[in-house]
Amino acid sequence: MNKNKKIVVVNNKGGVGKTTSSNELFAPFLSFENGMKPTIVYEFDEENLHGAKYCNSDCVKFSPQKITNSNLENNIMDILLEDSYAVIDIGANKSTTYFLEALEKSALDQIISLVAIPISDGEQDTLNARNIYRKIRAMNKEVPIVFVLSRYTPSRELEYQFDYFFESLLPRIDAKDRNWVVLNDSDCIKFARKEGKTVFEMSYDNTDYKSIIKNALKKKKSSKKIKELSQRNKLLQDTVEYRKDVLIPAFNRLKELIN
Repeated sequence: MNKNKKIVVVNNKGGVGKTTSSNELFAPFLSFENGMKPTIVYEFDEENLHGAKYCNSDCVKFSPQKITNSNLENNIMDILLEDSYAVIDIGANKSTTYFLEALEKSALDQIISLVAIPISDGEQDTLNARNIYRKIRAMNKEVPIVFVLSRYTPSRELEYQFDYFFESLLPRIDAKDRNWVVLNDSDCIKFARKEGKTVFEMSYDNTDYKSIIKNALKKKKSSKKIKELSQRNKLLQDTVEYRKDVLIPAFNRLKELIN
């Protein structure tokens, strides 16, 4: 079994869901593939270290990295050559530029198992995603690429919300690269993050809030407290649905692409 699996998550535009994709999708996927062992998430972003919020996670092992480090190329070499399952989350703007330049110089792009390009539903997001796609393909013709359609609103038609992606990007790329997974927007992501965990992990939380609420009612706890417990119960149920409806289908697609 290949013990060196690396997923690079990159888009030079901020706010497209790179950190959410890295920690909520790709790290749990690799952990699931690796017997639920923690997945290292290397975050190359000195401006925003969002991955630090997953401090109680058994899926995510957060590792902040300095993108401006003069030893960046050697650092990337060490990460890619290490026998481990890892996600490499690249920050926007200059972070993307510096990382891709160092990666190309290292000639170790061929070690990467998958490149993920998160994209939101705006026109500029689509243009940026297309530019990143071209840069990756200019560097490496073989590495699998997947687009992550992030912050999808289930009440809308996918093809309508991401019309720029389906109408302007997909027809202009190679047929073999027309791969995407969907990452729905949901309050359960915020709920899990506040707990310092991933939605995937929280979906296996067996806390019996019904009994807790029953006991709180018996003790005549305040309406505010009862409501808080009820909301937590709802959000916990939402994580189960999210795992079944969003994460598992995405895991299956990623497994096809990597294997």
